[in-house]
Amino acid sequence: MHDLRVEAFVADAVEAVNGKLYALGMGWNRLVARGTFPLVHHNLGVGVVVHVPYSMTNEHRTIGLAVIDQDGTDVVRRINGSFTIGRPPDLEPGDEQVVALAFNLQGMTFPAPDLYAIVVSVDGDEKCRLPLRVRAAPG
Repeated sequence: MHDLRVEAFVADAVEAVNGKLYALGMGWNRLVARGTFPLVHHNLGVGVVVHVPYSMTNEHRTIGLAVIDQDGTDVVRRINGSFTIGRPPDLEPGDEQVVALAFNLQGMTFPAPDLYAIVVSVDGDEKCRLPLRVRAAPG
């Protein structure tokens, strides 16, 4: 039996339109503060693709996004949502459905230099963890 699979990435901004993700400035995992902490980062997008196996379609799912520090403490309020992906009549047995989701966190505050993580969960189970290093600029 197949399980749900999740892929995710960090970007400056992400938009989900008609089942596809559009990203601006994607593929980074490090922020360098040019000022003092706490650091306010104005645009942080997270693109998420959930691969739902044929046998798991037509079921209500919850999805969660959290940004945590090394101690597991939430840096921002957790974002929770839900989705249900159907099984169209032309979907072949064994094929999967794909759900594209965009999260944009504006004005996010990082209290101190640290290794943070963006955690994506489905139905309460962690499916993806993206490291995010936040540090002060040298000198």
